[in-house]
Amino acid sequence: MVWLRALVAPITGIVSSIVSAKKRKDELNAAIHEKQLEGVQAMDAAEANLKLEKQKALAGSWKDEYVTLVVTIPAILAFAGEWGAKVVTDGFTALGTTPEWYQYLLIAVITAAAGIPLTAKAVGKIKTVSQQK
Repeated sequence: MVWLRALVAPITGIVSSIVSAKKRKDELNAAIHEKQLEGVQAMDAAEANLKLEKQKALAGSWKDEYVTLVVTIPAILAFAGEWGAKVVTDGFTALGTTPEWYQYLLIAVITAAAGIPLTAKAVGKIKTVSQQK
């Protein structure tokens, strides 16, 4: 029986150290996961605060009303009879003769005022559409 204990003791020690190492690894992974979750929650909170601050800043702003007017006036005038349709057509023709940089600037200003971020990809698409004309 003594020889059996002598044989089992090293095996038990190896198994015990493997189980202990596995346990430490699991605890470390759990701690890393917890820190990652905390980081994501902190980023979400910061992003939410930024959006809230933007909304507060725009609370007394007239940008939304201005953009709404700029976008809808041509549509309203288009239905205002011959005179309105001519004004809209002449206006868009005149805008079409402005420098390309101004057209892109106008798009960027209106989209920014509406709270829509204009990405480089969107600018590229706008340029592609304008070049096809």
